Amino acid sequence: MDESSLARQLHAQHSSWTKTLDASYELFEPQRDAPTDLGYGLVGLKSRGYSPDELTEATVWYLASSQLENGAFFSYDRRPPLEEGQIVGTTWAVGALRSFPQPIKTLDLDRSVAKAKAWLLVAEPQDPNQQLHQLLGLGWAGAQSSELKTIVDKVLSVQRPDGGWGSLPELPSDAWATGMTLFVLHEVGSVAAKDEHYRRGVDFLLRTQFANGSWRVPSRTWPVLPHFDSGFPHGKDQWISAAGTAWAAIALLNEIEPLAERSKYPALTKDEVEKLTAWIGQESNWHQGKSVPASK
Repeated sequence: MDESSLARQLHAQHSSWTKTLDASYELFEPQRDAPTDLGYGLVGLKSRGYSPDELTEATVWYLASSQLENGAFFSYDRRPPLEEGQIVGTTWAVGALRSFPQPIKTLDLDRSVAKAKAWLLVAEPQDPNQQLHQLLGLGWAGAQSSELKTIVDKVLSVQRPDGGWGSLPELPSDAWATGMTLFVLHEVGSVAAKDEHYRRGVDFLLRTQFANGSWRVPSRTWPVLPHFDSGFPHGKDQWISAAGTAWAAIALLNEIEPLAERSKYPALTKDEVEKLTAWIGQESNWHQGKSVPASK
């Protein structure tokens, strides 16, 4: 693990979200397309053993308080496969509520999740990406295997001859769709890493990985904003490729590590906390123009 890179990511997320903490309690959207963005963020924090605090409480309070009467979460952005309407947004909102089920006196988070589950059960996905998120959201919401089986079978049925999956029927298989599909099937669909479908997906990922360790996923976005180079490979495809590479890596990790229950993610060790805190402090000083002692 690159501790300095992780520290910068945690610091950037914490700094950005802290600025909008008050807005959450005023029901002003703290982040753009909040259900999806906040959901990704909280699920990510949980995966690193982040402890509940005032930031996660405010974020969870906003999400639960802004839930629609029908159980869905209003998600308006259309940047598939990352953001694609209410099925995707509702799924990540459920992931957030499950990641940090903090006791909040004015809210019943279990009821919020139950309402989201009921809505997802009758939602009608329009493409494979939405269907995959429907499966993930229902699984996170506590749906039984019998409730998930039909969707699991549908997802497995559209696996390509090359072993991969695509975000749309007319698009070729790619690392994002394949990696996320394998993650979801393993996470909530009771598909083991030794399953033939999983093995074929892994083989696709291994065949399509670049020598530098990355995967290329072609961008589908309109060039609305000027291109900004992050340093990740694949030119103007780098942003979606970075995310696709992350999903592919997660799928491959399931071959190495057994599936852990969501409630048993390993917490950061004391040494890790101290190191990350030191890095965060150094990064903060650097951004403020203060001198930073050289690393030993």
